[in-house]
Amino acid sequence: MGFEIQDFRLTRIAYGTASAPYLAVKCLQQLAIQEEQNFQFASKAALKDFYVDDLMSGANSTTESLDLQAQLIQMLSSAGFVLRKWASNCNELTNLIQEDLRLPNASLSIDDDTVKTLGILWHPASDVFSFKVK
Repeated sequence: MGFEIQDFRLTRIAYGTASAPYLAVKCLQQLAIQEEQNFQFASKAALKDFYVDDLMSGANSTTESLDLQAQLIQMLSSAGFVLRKWASNCNELTNLIQEDLRLPNASLSIDDDTVKTLGILWHPASDVFSFKVK
């Protein structure tokens, strides 16, 4: 026939496949393990605070939050990941994020707004997570 066999290798996660969610989470975990020495706060958050592909994390002070935010951005961008849909109950943090990377309407009214993440509701004023059951 004259055709030579060619080998191809998939180097990206093909979304829509059964293994895609697992592989996406595993990539984040592997990055966190590899970068633990360079990004201690971000590595810990990536290993403990991701819920599927949404990160829900925090810190005890604005300074710690700013450090965590900077480390997360650096660590994830080193592997080609960009965190999107940023939301915070600290305007200082939100203002540091490009507008197109923020959660739409991310300027939260602390008194009555909630942020929804994969079925979990976060109320910024009380910093409480809840579920809505119908």
